[in-house]
Amino acid sequence: MEEISIMDSKKGKNISIPKNLTSILDKGLDDVDNGRELPADKAFDLIADLVERRHRART
Repeated sequence: MEEISIMDSKKGKNISIPKNLTSILDKGLDDVDNGRELPADKAFDLIADLVERRHRART
């Protein structure tokens, strides 16, 4: 799974997140910019699904 590294300012170190997570979040922001709402429960479900798949891939 391709990842990107971003700075976690609270911890002062870089963390890696799946690249497809950023594309999902970008799409959500595009929807908001275009006047559509991204329901919070849908956003949380998408993130939870990605975290679960990543965990399964590592085990």
